[in-house]
Amino acid sequence: MRKHLLLYLFLLPLLSFGQSKEAYEKAGDACMAKEDPYSAIGYYQAALEYDDDAQIHFKLSNAYLKISDYSNSLYQSEKIRTSTDDKLLKVEAYKRSAELLKRSGRFDEAIELLTSYNDSTLQVDLQNIITSKLNSKDTSAFYLQQLTANINTGNSEFAPLPLGDSILIYSSHQFPSKQDENTLYAKILASKITNSIYESGIALPTVINNADYSNGNATISTDGKVMVFTRCQYNDSNQLICDLYECSIKNGKYSTPKKISINAEGYTTTQPCLVTNPLQGYQLFFSSNRKGGYGQNDIYTCFRGADGKYSGLSNLGAIINSNDNELTPFYNLNNDSLYFSSDKSAGLGGFDIYKTSLKDSLHLINHLKAPLNSGYNDLYYTSSYGKSATTYIVSNRPPAGKINVSACCYDIFKVKKLEIDSNKIIKNDQELSLIKLNKGLGDSRFLFDDSLSHLKINELLRELLPLSLYFDNDYPDPKTRKEATNSRYGQLVSDYLNKLGEYMQMQGDSLKEQEIKKFFNDSVYGNFQRLEIVCAGLKKALSNEQDIVIKLKVEGSASSLATDTYNVILSSRRISSILNYWGEWNEGFIKHSIDEGKIELIKNPRGEEQAAGKVSDDAGNQKLSVYSLEAASERKIIITDLSIEKKNENK
Repeated sequence: MRKHLLLYLFLLPLLSFGQSKEAYEKAGDACMAKEDPYSAIGYYQAALEYDDDAQIHFKLSNAYLKISDYSNSLYQSEKIRTSTDDKLLKVEAYKRSAELLKRSGRFDEAIELLTSYNDSTLQVDLQNIITSKLNSKDTSAFYLQQLTANINTGNSEFAPLPLGDSILIYSSHQFPSKQDENTLYAKILASKITNSIYESGIALPTVINNADYSNGNATISTDGKVMVFTRCQYNDSNQLICDLYECSIKNGKYSTPKKISINAEGYTTTQPCLVTNPLQGYQLFFSSNRKGGYGQNDIYTCFRGADGKYSGLSNLGAIINSNDNELTPFYNLNNDSLYFSSDKSAGLGGFDIYKTSLKDSLHLINHLKAPLNSGYNDLYYTSSYGKSATTYIVSNRPPAGKINVSACCYDIFKVKKLEIDSNKIIKNDQELSLIKLNKGLGDSRFLFDDSLSHLKINELLRELLPLSLYFDNDYPDPKTRKEATNSRYGQLVSDYLNKLGEYMQMQGDSLKEQEIKKFFNDSVYGNFQRLEIVCAGLKKALSNEQDIVIKLKVEGSASSLATDTYNVILSSRRISSILNYWGEWNEGFIKHSIDEGKIELIKNPRGEEQAAGKVSDDAGNQKLSVYSLEAASERKIIITDLSIEKKNENK
């Protein structure tokens, strides 16, 4: 029994989009217009059984994009890009493929793709992706923690409203409609929080959750007296129309809600944020697609007086609103920051979160960095008030609920501070020289006194073996079959360390979070420090004695997602990145010594056969196959042996 999954409930309610091939295509178009891309995919695939039609491939790519199935959307786009003779469609396919590569974090591939095709209309897209690459750098001290199954279900949860640190009001899109059990609607729920544990949400009374509507997006004034929320219904044209309702709260009881005056007949008014304005009572922010805006959905504001009347309705203007969609406004009184989401160009993909100051006349717009933004849809930035404020966002990024391995549904994530020694984050190659060689080991022997013989240095360095040097999944140069790379291991480590928040987010419980954090600190960073010590020891040995030769044995290991042949190639690339690092370390001392035969490098990129063999190879479950401690522990190059000998001892 098919559920009509309204993936953009309260987000994009009015966005518009014997059988024959034409009948299947028409049916697919009708499903897309009704925001039912899952059914559309089936119809478009049926139409393609008749013949290979580039236009239908593009529609199929659109449908997959709607459910954030970037892999299948890219596959359809690439079929068009590499085969069609229609220049306009080919250009659109280049744009689509580049956008999907960008959303998947493959910025360099997207840039290379757009520069490979000589068409001036791609220049704007190229510049946007270059900007997106700059925005993708994680400079924050946060990571995201997905709330548990007591809150997040297999459907969509959204609109978190924290009441201090004891109650979370939120909306859940999991309830069958009274009119049609195959259609899911939303209700507003409340979860009690005790010692950071979220209890299962309980629906607010039926006076709020009216069974004739989808009910969601609750906001409560900072004095706790007024609640505004959204109710939605389909009109006769099968369009979902949302309006704002208000009720008062007294002694925990809700009055009968009434529709407020600022709604626009036939248009959607949704996603309210109600705050206390010291001069004018209450101030309300909301999103609407009514006439007179700058784009599809714009952000508006108005005031509510003590008499309950709304006035001063205004659009927030062209600096905040674009010709795309601006949604989910949240105004934080503590820091005069308006947070909102937009799908305008130059973001990381889908909806990204932005913030601005309303008191600053310039209204400078700041794009929030990763991990708050991702290549998926990121919305509903919301914080509680008080000294220990709790911040939430809503996203359909992995590991949010999925259907058929696509990113279908929205989950609520808590934003947590990243507790890691900031001195251990290497920002760039130029800072590598600042690392103390004995830091993390606390052993003065590794300062390598000038009087040490090659035998003593050999003895000390062997204490550090085997030395495992760790890599992010499929890095360097993901999804290529090159055996060499231009990437330097030092930069790869820096980029990997900056993804700690992303890895912690995917662990699922606090114990695993601590384990992965310890792995990043002690193994990823700690072993990089040990590599620095090995380099210093080798340099000291070669500087102290001229007639020695050093043998280094390096082996590869990879997790089991790809074939063993690919993993051997990947291990070769990783060894190449170590060589590039040595090419820059101390003006290339180690690399020069290798080239001159003073250091003999024995390479064995054995790939997966070197791995432990206990790691998941399920590409559909990246939580295990990519982000788990077991998988991360296998992605490495290992210096397995080291010997420093007199040259005549080798004859």
